[in-house]
Amino acid sequence: MQVWFVDHYDSFTFNLIDWLTQSGLVVKRIVFDDAKKLEVLHSQPAPIILGPGPHSPRDVQPSLHLVEALSGKVPLFGVCLGHQILGVQLGYQIKKAQDPRHGSLVTTRSCHPLARDQGLAGEHQVGVYHSLVLEQTPHALGVVTTRETTTDEIMGIYAQKESSPFPSMGVQFHPESFLSQSMDGLKSKWHREVRRYYSEIGTSHKP
Repeated sequence: MQVWFVDHYDSFTFNLIDWLTQSGLVVKRIVFDDAKKLEVLHSQPAPIILGPGPHSPRDVQPSLHLVEALSGKVPLFGVCLGHQILGVQLGYQIKKAQDPRHGSLVTTRSCHPLARDQGLAGEHQVGVYHSLVLEQTPHALGVVTTRETTTDEIMGIYAQKESSPFPSMGVQFHPESFLSQSMDGLKSKWHREVRRYYSEIGTSHKP
């Protein structure tokens, strides 16, 4: 099964792609500012991973437009910057993190049933590399969130439109990091969403 990886020129890109391919997915990488390839993605949609990057969401307008166009039409999975891009599309604001981090170990917590479905229920130790985080606003859609235990910053989101079976899911932390523990559940959840997508649309997009 094929998925697209939108690369925001991050040093962790290929580590994350390797982590994703371990579940048997075929990952096709494109850079966010390659207009011609993004046109292909708009015309031939498939599940999308929005990768991390040294930017804020406002600096990657093509990715914001992509999410706006395809949200609900395909499963979306964002990591770090990708998580923030999804959050902005859902109505969140971006703010500076209380403590900028690069390679830090933090603990997240969530007790929501959907967090359990993502393998993120309870407490998890994860690796974080960020200076910006999402800030919930009154206009943000109701989403399941996973938070850091010490600063109460949003570490994960999950949202699904009533009119679509395909969710947007994001994590502020890096699941592929050697610091992140017990991430198989999250990987399996993404794999299930990809498999369900192809099951519902048929096999026309498989490589």
